[in-house]
Amino acid sequence: MRRPANLASRPFGNERLPALLLLAGLLALLAISVQQALLVRRLLPDAAAARLAEAAALETDVAKLRSDGATLRGPGPDKASLARWIALKEMVDLRSFAWTALLGRLEKTVPPGVRLMSVSPGWEKGRLRLGLRVLAQTSDAGFELVQALEDQPDFDEVYPLSKQADSGGGAYQLELTMLYLPSAAPAETERAAPDPAKDAS
Repeated sequence: MRRPANLASRPFGNERLPALLLLAGLLALLAISVQQALLVRRLLPDAAAARLAEAAALETDVAKLRSDGATLRGPGPDKASLARWIALKEMVDLRSFAWTALLGRLEKTVPPGVRLMSVSPGWEKGRLRLGLRVLAQTSDAGFELVQALEDQPDFDEVYPLSKQADSGGGAYQLELTMLYLPSAAPAETERAAPDPAKDAS
C-alpha cells in the first residue's frame, strides 16, 4: 500500500483537541461569570433596600429623640431647696431695700396724732407688702392715716387689720397692711432732700 504524499512544509499535527478544550474552558468561565453577575444583581437590591430601611429607622429615632428632648424638662429643685432659695432672695432684697426712702415717705404721710410703732416688710408675689403698727390718739386720726396712705401713689391696697384700745388711755393701736410701690419715692426723696449749698449760705 502506498503512503500518502506529504507536501506540507511542516509536519502535520492535530491541534483541534486543544482548541476545543480551550473554547470549552472559556465558555465555562463565561457561564460562571454570567451566573455570578446575576447572583450579585439579585442580592444588591435587597442589601440596598435593607440599608435604606435601616437609615429611615435611624432618622425616625433621631426625630423622636429630638422631640422628646424639646418636651422634656430637667429635674427641678426639691421644695425644701426652693423654699430656702426664695427665703434667701427675700433676705437679700430686704437688705438692699431703700429704707430711708420708705421712712421718709411715711414721715410725710403720717398725720399728726399718729405715731409709727413698727414696720414689717415681706414679699408677696414679687411685690413688697408692708405691715404697719401705729398708735393713734383718736379714731379719727387712724382713719386719716388710712386715707393719707391711699392718696399716695406709692401705697396700694391699704387695709386696716385690727383696732384695739391702748391700755394707756384713749389712744388706739391700729394694724395696717399695704403694698409698697416705690416707683415715685426716690424722685420725691431727692426733691425733698436739703441742698447743702443753700444750708451753707
